[in-house]
Amino acid sequence: MLPDAAALEGRLMAVWDVVRADTLDALGGRATWDEIADEVMASGYSVDPGLVEEINLLPFPEQQKLFQKAFGAGSRY
Repeated sequence: MLPDAAALEGRLMAVWDVVRADTLDALGGRATWDEIADEVMASGYSVDPGLVEEINLLPFPEQQKLFQKAFGAGSRY
C-alpha cells in the first residue's frame, strides 16, 4: 500500500523547518524546490526516520509532485 502523499506534506515541512537555516545559509539564502527536496531527503532519517522510506514507496513522478506542492516551484527565502 502506498503512503498518502498529502499526509506526507506536513512531515516534509517539519523536516524543512529543522534544516532550513543551515540549508539556506549553504546555498546563499535561496533554494529551489528540488534543492530543498534533496536536503529534506538527506536529513529526513535524523528528524523523521520513517519519512524517507514512505516517500521512496511513491512512484518517482508522485515524489516530484509532492515536493513541488510542498516547496513550491520557485525559490524559497
